[in-house]
Amino acid sequence: DVIEVAAITTSGGDGVATNGNGGAAGAIAFTSTGTTTELNGNITAIGGDANGSGTSGAGGQIDFNQAVLLDTGSIRIDASGGTVGTAGNGGAIAFDGTLNGARALTLDSAGAVDGDITFTGAVGGGTPLGAVIIDDAKNVAGAGFIAASLTQTLGSGTTAFTGTVNTTGLNNTVGGVVNIVATAGNIDFAAITTTGGT
Repeated sequence: DVIEVAAITTSGGDGVATNGNGGAAGAIAFTSTGTTTELNGNITAIGGDANGSGTSGAGGQIDFNQAVLLDTGSIRIDASGGTVGTAGNGGAIAFDGTLNGARALTLDSAGAVDGDITFTGAVGGGTPLGAVIIDDAKNVAGAGFIAASLTQTLGSGTTAFTGTVNTTGLNNTVGGVVNIVATAGNIDFAAITTTGGT
C-alpha cells in the first residue's frame, strides 16, 4: 500500500506580546504499518520566533516509521527551532524504514540544541537519492547510504555511517561529492565510494 503525502506544516506561532515566547511546533509522525509513504512536498515543523528577548519555540520531531519514497521535486524536511531572542531547540528527524527516490533532499534540525537525524533503514538501496544536504544536526547516524552526493554544512555531535556511503556516478558521469564540514564532534565512516560512472 502507498500513502501519498503533500506538504505538511505544523510550525509554532510567533510571540506577540513584548518579549513574548514563540510557540513550539507540533510533532509529525507517519505511523502506518506495511505501507510506503510517497513524499510530494516539504515537511515543516519549525519553532515560532520569539518577540524581542523572549524564547523561541522548539522544532517538532518528525518520524517516518515505514518506507519512504521521494516522489516529486526537491524535498525539504525542517524541524529547526525558532531563532529570535533565545533560540529554540531543534527537533529530531528519524527514518525508521528504507528511504529511496531520485530526488534532492534537504534536512535541518538546527536549534540552541540541535536535533538528531537518524537513518535506521538502508538509504538509496532501491533507487539512489539525488543530492542530499544536511543543513544542521547534532548526531547523524546511518548504515548504507547511496545518493548523488552528501553534504553536511553544520553539526554539533557525531556523524557516523556503519555502511558504505556511495555516490558513484551514473553512466558517463563523475562521482558525487561527500563533504562533511563544520562538525564539532567526531566523524566516523565505514567506507566512502565516489567512483565515476562507466
